[in-house]
Amino acid sequence: LPKVAGYAFTTMQPQLGAVTTDGGLSSITVADIPGLIEGAHDNRGLGHNFLRHIERCAAFIYVVDLSAGLGNRPGIRPWKALEVLKAELEAYLPGLSDRPAIVVGTKTDIEHTSRAAAALRRKTNLPVVTVCANEARGIDEMLAAAEKMLREAEEGEATSE
Repeated sequence: LPKVAGYAFTTMQPQLGAVTTDGGLSSITVADIPGLIEGAHDNRGLGHNFLRHIERCAAFIYVVDLSAGLGNRPGIRPWKALEVLKAELEAYLPGLSDRPAIVVGTKTDIEHTSRAAAALRRKTNLPVVTVCANEARGIDEMLAAAEKMLREAEEGEATSE
C-alpha cells in the first residue's frame, strides 16, 4: 500500500493499477502520478521522478481539489491548479498538455464545492466530472468519462492514419 500523509500530495512513488471497463471485457491501465507542483519541470519537488513516467500516458485525468482555497481552506483554486498542471506538462515536454484529458474535481462532500465545480467548468474546455471518494459518489461517471475520452482518442487516431 502507498504511504500517505498530510501533504498536498501523498504518494511518494507513481502507482499503477488497472480499471476494468466494457463490463469486464477490457481494462485501462492507470498511473497515479501525483506531486506535480509548480516548478516540477525544473525538477522541483519530485519533479522529473514523476514527469518521466507521464511521457508514456496516452491521456490524462487531471485531479483537482474543489475545496482548495474555499473560505479559510489552504490551497489554490481548482482552475488555477489545473492551469499549473497543464503548464508543468507543457514546460516539461511541449505538446504533452494537448493529449486527451478530463478533469476530476474531488471533495464534493464539502460545502460550496458545487460552486467551485461550476466555476471550473466555465474556465476550462475540458470535460469536468465531480467525485466524492469518501462517499464513493461520482466514480461510475468518472469511469464513463474516461472511457469516452479514450474511445474518442482511439477513433481520432484511426481517422488520422
